[in-house]
Amino acid sequence: MSSALPLAQFWDLTKRVTHLSSLSPYSKSLLELNEQDYVDLLKNFDWYYDYSDDHRVWQRGWDLMQVLLWLRSRFDPDGEIWKQYEPKPLD
Repeated sequence: MSSALPLAQFWDLTKRVTHLSSLSPYSKSLLELNEQDYVDLLKNFDWYYDYSDDHRVWQRGWDLMQVLLWLRSRFDPDGEIWKQYEPKPLD
């Protein structure tokens, strides 16, 4: 996973965090999020948002996933923290 993010995508993610701030305890800008925020978001993330029939729930989950992936590239490039919270695949 590359840690470089095109500028247009970065600004898009910044807008998404602003949108998500009303839905979560995070009223910080994207650049203000730190590693503990990343861990807290992983702990509370709806890993099954993709199965939702409600488009608003799906959109919120997808938006937050994009933010999490960007944070992962900053704070967890090897994915070790991510793996602690990602659910195991259902067999």
